[in-house]
Parts: sequence; C-alpha cells; structure tokens
Amino acid sequence: MKKKVRWIYMSLYLVTLACGQNKSSSSNDSSCNQRLPGKGGFGLAAYGCSLPATAAFTAQSKYVNYVVDESKTLKEEQSRFVKDMHSYIEDYASEYLRRREPSANDDDMQSWVQLVMATAQQESVWTQYRLGSDGQWRFLRGDSGHGYGLMQIDDRWHQDFVETGKVYDLTSHFIYALDMLYQARKIAKNSPCSSSQNTNSINRSSYSIYNGGKKAKCRWLNKHDRWAKNDTNFYDKYTRKGWEDSL
Repeated sequence: MKKKVRWIYMSLYLVTLACGQNKSSSSNDSSCNQRLPGKGGFGLAAYGCSLPATAAFTAQSKYVNYVVDESKTLKEEQSRFVKDMHSYIEDYASEYLRRREPSANDDDMQSWVQLVMATAQQESVWTQYRLGSDGQWRFLRGDSGHGYGLMQIDDRWHQDFVETGKVYDLTSHFIYALDMLYQARKIAKNSPCSSSQNTNSINRSSYSIYNGGKKAKCRWLNKHDRWAKNDTNFYDKYTRKGWEDSL
C-alpha cells in the first residue's frame, strides 16, 4: 500500500491545502435522507445519511475495505474493519509526518500516530461510511448534523471545504483533518500547559485544540470545563488503545 499512499498523498495534499479553512458559518445542507441509526463500536458510530450520487460511486469504487457491511456478521466484520482501518490510518498519518518533519524519530512517529488513532476514535469510532443491511452506502453525521465523517469536520467552521464535496471522500477528508491536527500539535508544543518533554501532555492539548479551537489549548486541565468530558474520553482512548484488541 505504501507506493499507492505516496502517489495519492501528493495530489490530494496539494488540493487540500488550497481549500479554505476555519470559516465560521453554517452549511445549508442539514438534511439527512435514508437515516440509519448508530449501533456503537468501531465503524458503526452515530447515524448515517445518504451520500451524494457521485460520492457514493467513489466510496464503493475506492473504499470498500473501510466500511462495516451490516448485512454480514457484525463481530467478524468489525474485526476485519479495524485491521483495515488501522493500516489505513497508520499509513497516511505516518506518511504525513514524514513529509512535514523528515527528521522525526521513531518516538515522534509513534506519538503522532497514537494521537491520530485516538482522535479518530473519539470523533467517530473510525467511521466515515455506513453500509446498511439494505445495501445502501451512507455517510456519518454527528453533532446535530454539523459534524461530517471520520474526523467530524464541522460545517460551521469549515464550510468552504464541506461545500467542495471533498469531505465525503475518505482520503481528502482525512488529509484535511491531519492538517488541522498537525497545526494543533504545533500550538500545543508551545503551550504553557503542556511540557515539551512530555508527549502525553502535548497530545492531550492537541486534541483539546482540535476539538475546541486555539483557546482550548489548556482545556484538558480544567475538569470543570463544560467540554471536559471530551478530553477525558479522548485520553481514555489514547491510553487504552482499544483498537489493539482486534489486531
């Protein structure tokens, strides 16, 4: 998969950087057709809504390994899904950091990949698409419809990207989110509430920023914050690494 990752990465990464970011506005597309309820667990989080026709064709053509087929035995499907998604996330996250920081050592790489894995689990339990028992492909929506897909890209802050339609494509979506998480990590490294010698504190701050914006960089230290539960749940996933149970 490595050569394919590098080839796709270069073309999609350049496209992603050209897209607008952090625009505070709400998307007009709040509809959810053919709604599929969430079932919980990897690949089955939140609820699914019908995909635009072109996006559905692309998903079925390119990403058949990265969805749980709900017409099959869920235990077996989820186990297979976690292995496939783990490889996908690890490959793209690793390649991303190599290009951003060619001198990154093994510890840096391991810490970054763990941050990405846990963030994706916290945001969507690794869910981009839903494939119902009716054979219809759907797209994960959360946060009252404002959160889109695997990394829960919010249309109130990323309307430009959402409106391009690239949010529905797993790889374009993921790389766009990696840009945001990487920038959050850069801020966290210089934050007074995270030690440059402690990767755990940097990653906890990184998630707080990803989830709540720059002003939230120290949110993870405040157990009384209204969103403290998000930080607590993230850290539980970050330390427990529940995806390893299926590897």
